[in-house]
Amino acid sequence: MKGIILAAGLGSRLSGLTSGRPKCLLELRGKPILLYQLDLLAACGITDVTIVTGFAGEHVQTYATGRASCAHYPDFASTNNLRTLNYCQHLLAGDVLLLFSDVLLSRQSLQECTNSSSDFALLVDTSRCLEGTMRVRIVGGAVTDIGQHITPADGDGNFIGIAKFSAHGSNLLAGELRRMVAAGDCTNAYYTAALQSLAAAGNRLDGIDLSGSPWLEIDTMEDYLTAQEKTFYL
Repeated sequence: MKGIILAAGLGSRLSGLTSGRPKCLLELRGKPILLYQLDLLAACGITDVTIVTGFAGEHVQTYATGRASCAHYPDFASTNNLRTLNYCQHLLAGDVLLLFSDVLLSRQSLQECTNSSSDFALLVDTSRCLEGTMRVRIVGGAVTDIGQHITPADGDGNFIGIAKFSAHGSNLLAGELRRMVAAGDCTNAYYTAALQSLAAAGNRLDGIDLSGSPWLEIDTMEDYLTAQEKTFYL
């Protein structure tokens, strides 16, 4: 299994802290978020990792040396991650674990996702339904809808930004990304729109419930300060 970390974004909401560096290089307890993710992947047996870079990608490359490869996405400033992943769809081959670069979680939760035999396995938190996240609808353990169009009141939980795809699932996802980009510009779309489309077409997206295990997306100053106080990702 290979790992893909999407780290092309501008991280504008934390620009006061990042000082011109990618958000994934913000330090927690003296260590960049990115290195926590690489350590977690290695602990789960995943050492073939590619980091998709964009904004200030040369800084990521410095930290990735000896740990991961980098693939640069040139249009990072004007598009969202559906176009990013479509540009790097050559990476969607074989079993893949896909992560957003600003998410921290425990090794146990990540291992449960990697162990899934499903074509599509999405880590979800059904204990809460938050604003500003990718919310999900779940029926019989399957994610039937995903996206910010689902209101917190109507959602069954949150997709935390980590998913595992089998070789078949990776192939289907790559094909759906191509179809969507060919059909429209998808400039502002998240790649979860492709997952939503695959679910609507009858593909089963299994929700791997965190069951109360901690996780954190570092998107705001409040998130960053909270992460400084936590230890679950160590």
